[in-house]
Amino acid sequence: MRVLAGREVWSDPRWPEWSATTTEVGFRPAAAVPASAGPDARIALNLYHDEPGLWDDDGLARAGDFAHEIGRVVALCLRIAEQMVLNEDLSAAMLSRSVIDQAIGIVMAQNRCTAEEAFRILRSASSHRNVKLREIAAAIVHSVTGAEPAAGGFRSRASR
Repeated sequence: MRVLAGREVWSDPRWPEWSATTTEVGFRPAAAVPASAGPDARIALNLYHDEPGLWDDDGLARAGDFAHEIGRVVALCLRIAEQMVLNEDLSAAMLSRSVIDQAIGIVMAQNRCTAEEAFRILRSASSHRNVKLREIAAAIVHSVTGAEPAAGGFRSRASR
């Protein structure tokens, strides 16, 4: 673990506004303790002290332990966020699939064809018009029913 520590904040020329503000509120040395928060994420636990001097090894070791735990929590939060996005994407795909299935049934009835042939017809229309398959399907369902497609599919009164 490489710790950036012991610098007096007023002596660091890289961030003059930060140095001025931290010195103004009474901080002297600063330390940055890095940690991993997953394969593509890094965090740093930033520490400040109000007395001059270097950080001791024991204090930096404890800070390293804290930084490691913080990194684990951040990694977990990132995984949860990724799962939430995946869940939303899957839910949207299921809703799209319901509308596409409705359109396939309509095309089957109109053309007296199989579900595979109806899907090919929809896919061809989508490709030739450069319009998303779900949008083609929604337009077909709307043209037949006069209403917006049932996004979640049909639910009978008995299943409610």
